[in-house]
Amino acid sequence: MGVFSNQELFEVDAMTNPRKKRKKYMINQTEWRAPYDEEVPWLIKDNVRKYKSAIQRLHYEIEEFVAYLCPTDIERMWRVFAIRRIEECIKSSYPDAEIMVFGSFNTGLYLPTSDLDIVCFIRENSQDILKQIAQLLYYHRISEERPITLTKAVVPIIKFRECHTKFNVDISFNQSSGYTSSRAMKSYLDQWPSLGNMVIIVKWFLKHHGLDDPSNGGMGGFTVFCMMLSFFQTHPLIRSGILIPDNENLGVLLIEFFELYGLKFNFFKVAIRVNDGGEYVLKDKESWTTKIPRTNICIQDPSDSDNDIARSTRNTEIIFSHFEKAFQRLVVRVGSLERKYRIQDNEMDSKINEESILSSILFMPRKIIELRRELHRLYAENQEFADEYGSTKIIPPRFSYILYNFHYQIEYADRLRIEKASKLSNKNGTYKIKPIKTRKEYLDMASKCKDEVDTYREFPCERSNFLPATYGDSYKKIFYSEVEHEHNIKIKNRNKNRFFVAESSKGESSSSRYKRRFEESRYERHKFDEIVYYEHDSEEYEDDYVIQPTPKRRKGNRNKNKNKKYIS
Repeated sequence: MGVFSNQELFEVDAMTNPRKKRKKYMINQTEWRAPYDEEVPWLIKDNVRKYKSAIQRLHYEIEEFVAYLCPTDIERMWRVFAIRRIEECIKSSYPDAEIMVFGSFNTGLYLPTSDLDIVCFIRENSQDILKQIAQLLYYHRISEERPITLTKAVVPIIKFRECHTKFNVDISFNQSSGYTSSRAMKSYLDQWPSLGNMVIIVKWFLKHHGLDDPSNGGMGGFTVFCMMLSFFQTHPLIRSGILIPDNENLGVLLIEFFELYGLKFNFFKVAIRVNDGGEYVLKDKESWTTKIPRTNICIQDPSDSDNDIARSTRNTEIIFSHFEKAFQRLVVRVGSLERKYRIQDNEMDSKINEESILSSILFMPRKIIELRRELHRLYAENQEFADEYGSTKIIPPRFSYILYNFHYQIEYADRLRIEKASKLSNKNGTYKIKPIKTRKEYLDMASKCKDEVDTYREFPCERSNFLPATYGDSYKKIFYSEVEHEHNIKIKNRNKNRFFVAESSKGESSSSRYKRRFEESRYERHKFDEIVYYEHDSEEYEDDYVIQPTPKRRKGNRNKNKNKKYIS
């Protein structure tokens, strides 16, 4: 057999999948299409590393992909900036409130498009607190549009998009479960250093195929984390110490992960438990599992033994069918490169560095690249103020302090959450309801964790290669705060007439001092010679497997508005 072309690969998929299954699950074929060369920006073509096999090449490509997704210092700063704006806005009217970030930002496993999950501990127990905070966020221009308040959800939240950074934000109130879940995840990440890279790959795979939103039946990040953790815990070679994930084995493990959950795992009868070393249990014999529908995958919450964290994943069958297809594609691609570039038993041709294996199952859409570029352009235009608000490191409040000062409000929020969850559990066939904790139990919990100091974990990769891959060597001149570089005088002069300011005047109330606005200047953008935004320069592959040359974009008629007069 020769090297599979793109057309032949789809024929292989057609042969291995029954027709009925293909009609039901292969709906969004645009996400399985062959990517263009600019949609594989993580590929480092000038790499001189030598490989013994194609599967070893996959291991290092996973590291390259994670390094590309790694947030730059500027992207981290903008997330800190958004969090600080929200905190100041809420504290302007509620000085005793405390803000804590949980979820992917807390554990460091966030994607460029990930939401900011924030919990606000506040002494108000009114049902109208969501509407009051939502009005406050819109009034201070924190929210781009009027926030959405989900008051009838099991955990009431406020959803909105931050006005300037365009990050999606979810704010819940007086919920303590976010801290305990993040603490459990970080302890497992310390135990398995390579676990974070694998979680990032699968999260982006689900994001790429539109299967990552739990509100639409998709699979959330915590569910992905626990599935990958269970895979590591139950893998026989990892448990025996024969296979070490960091020793160039991430490629093998990724293929085996897709094989396990795409082909072998019986999610109709089996549930996952990650505590006490990890094990599989029968759904029918566990009280915490979701019985209806039976097609749901069930995973026990590591910090709450009565909670099924995957109860919202209603599209388990569709997700696992995508895992099956990813397994088939990776196996075909690895075998194809083995036949093409094998020189001798333990040596591959150096041209394999120019090939991508991950592009057979995912790619980087141009809109995501533009989204990240826009954050860096925004920084270049508002550098001084952005550094003032976002350059410092966020230190979350001690959880013991939260429990001591807000245990009444946490107990009230838990009571409402459990009442709503009990109604939902009766519909889903979950018969055991967790009892409500007393105030004494919260105070005992606070005394046990009084010495714990929480920190927000960094991304699994230490250094991002997004800027070099996107802008080339010129990124040092454009974003000199990313590296130790001298201040460019021309860029500084360019930004002095356009900056991001916080207004404050004596006649204003304390709540209106945090209004934000942009001061627009008449200066045109991108006029200096050193501000050059290079496209990713990538040649067409010799193999016609996946990478396609980017089609030329049509240029508009430049003389169309030649005589049009603009208001200066």
